Amino acid sequence: MQTSKSPFFSRTYGGYSADQIRFIADHSADLYDATVLDPMAGQGFFLSQGLPEASDVWLGDINPGPLLLATLRDPKLIGRAQEFKEWYLDKLSCIFPGRSRGADASYSEDWLSECSRSELSNYSAAFDVNNLSAVWRAPARVRLAIGLAVLAAREVICYTESDNVTWFKKGGLQHYPSVREPLLHAVDQWIDFAAGAALKRPRKFRLHIAPMNPERHRFGPCPQVDLVITSPPYANRLDYTRMWAPELQLLGAMLDFDPDSIKRDQIGTTVVHSKWPEDDRVAQLPTFIRRTLDSIRKDKTAASERYYYPFFANYALNLSDALQNIGDKVRRRGRMLVFVRDTTRKDFLLEVGRLVESALKASGFRQVGKHQKVVRHHVGMMRRASPATVYGLAQREWWLAFEKI
Repeated sequence: MQTSKSPFFSRTYGGYSADQIRFIADHSADLYDATVLDPMAGQGFFLSQGLPEASDVWLGDINPGPLLLATLRDPKLIGRAQEFKEWYLDKLSCIFPGRSRGADASYSEDWLSECSRSELSNYSAAFDVNNLSAVWRAPARVRLAIGLAVLAAREVICYTESDNVTWFKKGGLQHYPSVREPLLHAVDQWIDFAAGAALKRPRKFRLHIAPMNPERHRFGPCPQVDLVITSPPYANRLDYTRMWAPELQLLGAMLDFDPDSIKRDQIGTTVVHSKWPEDDRVAQLPTFIRRTLDSIRKDKTAASERYYYPFFANYALNLSDALQNIGDKVRRRGRMLVFVRDTTRKDFLLEVGRLVESALKASGFRQVGKHQKVVRHHVGMMRRASPATVYGLAQREWWLAFEKI
């Protein structure tokens, strides 16, 4: 799988391995003209390239940052890349009529300088979008323009890195006097990517991208599907809004959007204040999950009851709800492929793979495939101070395949 020339791949958390892709092929090769869905796709690196058996691919996510990067992979845009580039550069020349003069790097204590905020506001206004909902209703070339701004985020946002290499903190150097230069870099990156994508053997499929929240049964206009391929967030306490902070903060400045809303609503959220799990709902979880939660809750270590118990209980509840709702979108005899990892809290193991099996079997699916693998290196808990590079224990990974009865 070639990733080195992609301007997006370094931003993704994980991605399917070659072995996982073979597992996907083994459980989908007999489908023809399939409608495929991943409602927790992130930037959809794998599925945005299409599957041999797919005619329609639907990608969704609760996080608009990576999802807008996925729009840049749309075959409709790639096929007309030069045309859209000319249109975009004309628009930029109107938004930023003069060339920016060079300037020394300046420091901002916030994510953005006031000048950058003003320029980003003018930028979104020039494309007639003033909120996030308008972006998804806009023509393809407008979504391209917003996606290019997201691609430029890490040259626009002022941030510093934390001890966890996937997290960012506000405040840092502003390297360009105007957002114009990063936007020009972004369009050049995208054109190079589009040229490489166009050289590959074309797969005739339609890519549809829409905001989705499967826990709340929000799938946008996505119809019933033949195949779901998804990897839900892991219960490793990784805050994806910190990982995607530059992209989210840029969108917040351009559009009427609060990045903190994503942090609270995502599966595996680290927010537990005012989100205490209801006892009657916890009682409906499988026995093996309840036993683990009870052990975590009774542990005498600091924060076990007030943080770790509600965190893991909310994760189990939210994941179960999401899986059952996704299952409702699958046609009879349709398939669902799920990739998850078990997670430990001290000596207690949250068996996420078994939870997935239980939730989907209760939703009318039968299991048709299963593979387990021990993963010893996982980027989500990587810290600079760790002498072994990776902070955290090995995790058991589950590759699960189901068919709807």
